[in-house]
Amino acid sequence: MGGWLTGKEKTSGGSYKKKIIGVGGLPVQGANAVTKVTRIKWENQTGLTASTFFVDVNDLLTNSTGCCWLSTNHSGPASFSNAMNNITLSLTDISDFLRKELAVDRYPADEQGGIYRPGSRPIARLGLALEPFAGLDDWIEREQLDALWLHRPWHLQADTLPSDIGVLYHHLPFDETLTIGYCEPLASQLDATSDLEPIGYKQAVTKTGEPLPKRAIGMLLDINGQEFDECLDHVKDLLGNYDRAEAGRQLDVDRIAVVGAMTDELVREAAERGANVYLTGQYRKPAQDAVNETGMAVIAVGHRRSEEWGLRALADLLRTEWPGLAVFVQE
Repeated sequence: MGGWLTGKEKTSGGSYKKKIIGVGGLPVQGANAVTKVTRIKWENQTGLTASTFFVDVNDLLTNSTGCCWLSTNHSGPASFSNAMNNITLSLTDISDFLRKELAVDRYPADEQGGIYRPGSRPIARLGLALEPFAGLDDWIEREQLDALWLHRPWHLQADTLPSDIGVLYHHLPFDETLTIGYCEPLASQLDATSDLEPIGYKQAVTKTGEPLPKRAIGMLLDINGQEFDECLDHVKDLLGNYDRAEAGRQLDVDRIAVVGAMTDELVREAAERGANVYLTGQYRKPAQDAVNETGMAVIAVGHRRSEEWGLRALADLLRTEWPGLAVFVQE
């Protein structure tokens, strides 16, 4: 059971109720019951005092999950600090999960991503960002983050972060799995009515020259028949906007190629396989002849915009796996 948990702080003026954020866990049994919680926040933001805090177990409701242990008879700020650290999710847990979800074994070892900076802090609150940004340390403090995931961590000034904050990163696996390419979450949001068909492949090799598994860089999917403008509006709603759109000779569309590259060969292959819309990140001029000759409609959403959508998709993926994990997205 779980939900909101209300406690009382005794002060010189008497006792009154305050809320704790993120409650859940074990059934309450008796005065010394143990309850699972994630984060503590006072409604009036006065913080904990040296007075005794009592958990009112009668106010434990339902519908939440938590990550750390707190007994009903702790007193003082130090007790809360100790209780907050008993969280079971680790940086390695998240790294192992993303290793599988992003299928990083298809990439050379130096492109697989993973743990960029080790961290010892148990994780209940995770921040996602494309790269380090001005005010990152303030964001960490404001949101009380326990770890970060960065798409491009290269310019991270690690010495400005708390020493126990860990950092995860994935560059190419994120781009190819959760942006424009063979991306199942995106196919779902595009209202695909068919199984996905791969289009275009890349294949890397190990340092010793052994081939790694092939990676599809795009997908073909059917959608319900609609006018091109309706399809364009749907893409705009999903990704926020687009950089360039050409209707070609397509009045009605019912099959989309979503590809993380735009070449003459790929546009022609998409047309041969029945696609009438080519959805990509960047519009590439070398493919213009293929666009003209096939009459293909093209929507180029912009690479940055597709990455921002991917951040939200990554957040959804993590929340689905761990409903008790608080995930914050900085776009």
